[in-house]
Amino acid sequence: MSFIAQWVAEDGAKRTAPPFILTHKEASGIWPLLGGKASIKEVRTTAQRIGALLDTQDASDALNGAPKELALAIITLESTGRAFGEGWQPEDKDLVAISNRFESTKFSELTTLRPHDLFTAWIANETISLASTSWGVGQIMGLNHFILGYKDPESMVLAFRSPKEQIIATCRMVRRVYHSAGGTSDLNRIARLYNGPNSSDEYRRLLRAYYADSKLAFS
Repeated sequence: MSFIAQWVAEDGAKRTAPPFILTHKEASGIWPLLGGKASIKEVRTTAQRIGALLDTQDASDALNGAPKELALAIITLESTGRAFGEGWQPEDKDLVAISNRFESTKFSELTTLRPHDLFTAWIANETISLASTSWGVGQIMGLNHFILGYKDPESMVLAFRSPKEQIIATCRMVRRVYHSAGGTSDLNRIARLYNGPNSSDEYRRLLRAYYADSKLAFS
């Protein structure tokens, strides 16, 4: 999962991108695009990987009443059933790279530029590039750093080198959308709150299927 990129800056110095910067090709190889048939296999695989992290007191505190089954369903959906990437095992304490999905449209809203990938955007503006990207197993956009307790997008991304930190941050986000949805499992509303107002029918369908399967996985 490692990816190291170097380039020569305008001042002639050679710079190296941090290991969490992936090209679209690299990222898509680890994190396939959303789609396909929902299956309890993805939920169970994700539960085997992160179940112990969701069962901690820290995760429970972060959820603050939101169902851990909902957190598992969202993580399964956002990570396409591959939480922490191919080959990751629960005993691994650190991540070499962090999954990301760069949103060029969001970057262009905040700048006058429209780069085609995160690496190019990062060279142009480090902070805005990280803020315009969704990160980790919960695919949390860097713009949400403040409401999750991080001082800036880079602090959030660097913290996400810890698998536990990714889980805790995702649980905090799940708690926000769950309570914003009235503290009920209104999955259509939760999908719009978590994935955005233009959440697709496919996203909502998978969330419903994964949430039902998550209840079985924890039973």
